[in-house]
Amino acid sequence: MSAESLKDHKTIKSCISHLEKLGTELTLPANKTIISVGEVADSIYIIKEGSVCTIRYTPSGNKRIFWESRQTADDDPIFLTAGTLTGREISVDIVTETPVRLLQISRAALIDAMLKDPVIGAGLSFILASRFMDVKGQFHEAEESSFEKRFYELLLKYAADYGIPYDNKTLINTKLSQQTMADMLHVDRTTVARGIKKLKEENLIERINDLYCIKDIGALKKKLKKASE
Repeated sequence: MSAESLKDHKTIKSCISHLEKLGTELTLPANKTIISVGEVADSIYIIKEGSVCTIRYTPSGNKRIFWESRQTADDDPIFLTAGTLTGREISVDIVTETPVRLLQISRAALIDAMLKDPVIGAGLSFILASRFMDVKGQFHEAEESSFEKRFYELLLKYAADYGIPYDNKTLINTKLSQQTMADMLHVDRTTVARGIKKLKEENLIERINDLYCIKDIGALKKKLKKASE
């Protein structure tokens, strides 16, 4: 991490720490809709435990998962920031993926804090600017990136976030269906099924009690590197 990136990271962490003092705690079950298409956001949320995802439906009714956020050391746990600040209608559904513990901060409290606390103002500026650049990069990547590259990245991300050691392998200790992967990668389920079948034939992945288990993380990383070339 560069000196400038480290500075930004510390600024964001300080911002989140200050924001947490303003939050009201909520506990929600899995598959609970936090906000729906057409509604106006009146609060931001900080994830303390669990994960949420953004869902958009195509005109044909197919579900597409556009992003996922969870409370980890590397992920940004704040969501609905831009929607709350602008007061615009939301164009997606935001749904809990797992049971979650959240901190809710109202729009009025957020704006007041941004005006009075420079740590919060600077941190949210970094967060929004970073998200803008991430989205810009994702559009570019979607045009150029192969399915294999994005597929391997997804499996490795889940292995990093949810993986546990299992018989010298890495068990992804959360439900991850082929349809969910297809939604997140913006492809159909049969494409994911072919990808899984190929990895099974190469002895890189298996299913154990309905959970995916990566048999050789190093080999999968090598496949990602080759797919990225």
